[in-house]
Amino acid sequence: MAVVEKSRTNKALHKTEIMVIKTIPCVLSLCYIANTILSYCGVEVEIFSMLGGLSLIPFIFILISSFVFGFCKYHRMMIYYIGISEGLAWIDHYHEIPISNNTYFMILFILIGVFVFLTIYFKVKNI
Repeated sequence: MAVVEKSRTNKALHKTEIMVIKTIPCVLSLCYIANTILSYCGVEVEIFSMLGGLSLIPFIFILISSFVFGFCKYHRMMIYYIGISEGLAWIDHYHEIPISNNTYFMILFILIGVFVFLTIYFKVKNI
């Protein structure tokens, strides 16, 4: 009896883990997009940075998990967007990219558009 109950618990935890790993990139992407748009409008919302900010080790974990669990390309587009956006932020923070804030935010908006387009394209194509 205990073995059957443990098996159900493991299956439930496994399903929960997969659901969380599938959901995290979407939530993080939305935090990044909201933070970018609000920053462009001059509104600083620290909660998006606290909830959505990502360092290198969790980023690598999420990316590797997407490959391990065999997620689709459209799912990875959100992870790639986060990585590129965070990479640009790190470069700008440590080496100060020599462009205006408006140009930097336009680049981020273009990046958002490209990845939204790719995400929709891969979702429709089921690649």
